[in-house]
Amino acid sequence: MDLQLVQQYKGFKLLQEEYIEEVEGIGRVLRHERTGATIINVSNNDPHKVFCVVFRTPPENNKGIPHIIEHTVCCASKEYALNETFMALEKGSVCTALNACTYPDMTMYYGASLSEKDLNGIMKVYMDMVFQPLIKEDARLFAQEGWHYTVDEETQALGVSGVVYHEMQGEYGEATTRLEHALSKALFKDTHYRFDAGGIPQDIISLSYEDLWLFMKNIMWLIIVLFTYMGICS
Repeated sequence: MDLQLVQQYKGFKLLQEEYIEEVEGIGRVLRHERTGATIINVSNNDPHKVFCVVFRTPPENNKGIPHIIEHTVCCASKEYALNETFMALEKGSVCTALNACTYPDMTMYYGASLSEKDLNGIMKVYMDMVFQPLIKEDARLFAQEGWHYTVDEETQALGVSGVVYHEMQGEYGEATTRLEHALSKALFKDTHYRFDAGGIPQDIISLSYEDLWLFMKNIMWLIIVLFTYMGICS
């Protein structure tokens, strides 16, 4: 489809278009006029059809808020109120890639498939999860994925559990992880990169649901949606 710069297409304005030699395709940058969302479209002959949605989530401490948000968002949403929506999506898809990742300054939800119909299904679920997550209404998801206290039935000893908490216990059991965090803290001491977006176990247990919800409301939701297959704009 031949698109014209600065023209609107279903609420999106085309800002830039050029041929990208590295991917042997056409790259386009569009902006959604009502929300300001940025859309990146790449059209080429790669048989894989790819979608991702990205949020800016620079951490403000070592409590692992972006990481816990990533997990809780993938649990359940308004339309897909399952206990593990993400796992159900993976089982019902012929996708070649499906995941969500927390980076030092952003959170990405992505999927890829050789089937356009399958990719459309992935996009529908992902968009509902990231814009209508049940974490806004169900604090139990925070306890499940973030952290909560436990009591040993035999000894009555107080403990801590949670998916992200245990993940990061494993991470910080590695010397390389501790070294990497120490380097970031020393080299980028005046930036968000001095914090670990994944969370440090001893700091995770100081996080409250209210803190998590406040961060979610203030997320800078620059959204990047990426498609890579010929004719997506037609």
